[in-house]
Amino acid sequence: MILEKLFGKRDTKGCAAFLAEARPGDSLDLDRQTWRVAAMHRYIWEEPPGEQLVWELRRQEDLCLLTKTSSDEVVLGRVTSLEKLDPTLVLHILEHDDPPEQLNLENQDYHLEASLAGAYHEQGQTRGSDLVAWTYFGQDRHYRLLIEQRGGKTFLCTLGKIIGPGQLTNLQHLAKP
Repeated sequence: MILEKLFGKRDTKGCAAFLAEARPGDSLDLDRQTWRVAAMHRYIWEEPPGEQLVWELRRQEDLCLLTKTSSDEVVLGRVTSLEKLDPTLVLHILEHDDPPEQLNLENQDYHLEASLAGAYHEQGQTRGSDLVAWTYFGQDRHYRLLIEQRGGKTFLCTLGKIIGPGQLTNLQHLAKP
């Protein structure tokens, strides 16, 4: 217990169980870099019905999202610009209600696999805003591209991959409970 207070918790139960204890204000190490848990958001999906938790991590100017999937896997997503992906993508989505079936980012093709609708609850708010999410996978299924449309005209794009035990370490509870 004393060592845990000095050095933080280690990920011995898997990433999903490790993240269940993380709260805004805490810090954790991800691939040997310290990140601050800036926020925790909740997604409520309509079909299939379900709930998903997303932790927003910040390190200087970098922003990452850690998403716990329904199968208890954790996806690390680095936020990237939609314009970098395709400068006309937002206009395409607004005109057609969906993005194209295939996208290319950094010379990697991504194919649309699923779309979900629901509500985005920012930092635990009880009232959520409309959310539509499109999930793409690369050919090797190692990388996931996620496009979110929040509240109609706000878009977020993350490029992510599933992370494994040992990549999350040293959880420090800095915020008061």
